[in-house]
Amino acid sequence: MLNSLFENPVLSILVLLVLSSILGLHVLLFQEYIKHERIHGKRLRELERLVKIELGRSQVVGNQIELLDRIKSQTADKLELIKLQVAAMKAKEKEEEKKGNSN
Repeated sequence: MLNSLFENPVLSILVLLVLSSILGLHVLLFQEYIKHERIHGKRLRELERLVKIELGRSQVVGNQIELLDRIKSQTADKLELIKLQVAAMKAKEKEEEKKGNSN
């Protein structure tokens, strides 16, 4: 069968054209594959960079929340102390009024 293909020059040329076309299409396919792989790699690197930025931002926000919680706790403690001082001052004033009214 192969002998008959190569004996007829027209068929030989057609076979070579088909094979070279297939080879050319494979080359184009591999070029597109490489192109898409580069684009995909670039997108992955960009996504990785965005994830790192977001992690850093989240860490900063977490630290700020922790700081605000600490400040809130300190403020509540100071407020409680002020309330106790005011209550003590009122009690002392009442006591002094009682002593002043007694004398």
